[in-house]
Amino acid sequence: MTTRFFIHPRAVERFHRGALGSHMDGFAERLFEQGYSRQYSRNKLWLLRELSRWLDRRGLGVIDVNEERLADFARRRSRRGRPLRRGNRATLQHFLNYLREGGAAPTPTPTLPRDAKSRLERAFADYLGQERGLCCATINNYLHEVRRFLAHKCARGPLSPSRIRPKDLNAFVLRRARK
Repeated sequence: MTTRFFIHPRAVERFHRGALGSHMDGFAERLFEQGYSRQYSRNKLWLLRELSRWLDRRGLGVIDVNEERLADFARRRSRRGRPLRRGNRATLQHFLNYLREGGAAPTPTPTLPRDAKSRLERAFADYLGQERGLCCATINNYLHEVRRFLAHKCARGPLSPSRIRPKDLNAFVLRRARK
């Protein structure tokens, strides 16, 4: 779909080369669907072509693209007198998210704290996703309130699941509902 933004066949061909070449059309299509202007999309795609060439020179592939590599790319550009422009970091992150959604780039494994509060949060999130089948946005909304409740319960000492009583939860919900 780079042909939506570039007319000359040689220009289009250049976007299909390199580490990211096979993903350019899909990302260009996404830009079109999201309503980006032709010129703005062209600027984004030129930046990604430069990233692809940078990856090639280092012998890296699409699987190596992550936040750290994008930061390296930005630093290298700055050292060469071409710092990223306003919006370019967002473009790189947008593209990384696109690669991760398609399974081309690995999703980072979050490092999770091991305290009792975090274990309860994770267990509740797993329950909501697996047993109740809720989407990520709903789970995140629920977890926001759960974190408030657990912070309230932890204020008086270390958290133990045996310390959580139905009346405590009920009182918390009523107090939050009034606000």
